[in-house]
Amino acid sequence: MSVYYLNRKDPVSEMIKTVQAGMASLSYFDHLEEICRDVNISLDDAILLQRIMQAADKVFQKYQ
Repeated sequence: MSVYYLNRKDPVSEMIKTVQAGMASLSYFDHLEEICRDVNISLDDAILLQRIMQAADKVFQKYQ
């Protein structure tokens, strides 16, 4: 006896949400690149600074 499984297809609303999230992410990085140019730092440095800030926030929240 064989068992067949149908491939689950994401509903259209899920696909739209995925596309919107991707567009928002691209928009964020475009905006971040503009800011980096304005303050004369590289995008890599900005991303590193953001990670440092997130880590510092976690440590700060831990001791509150």
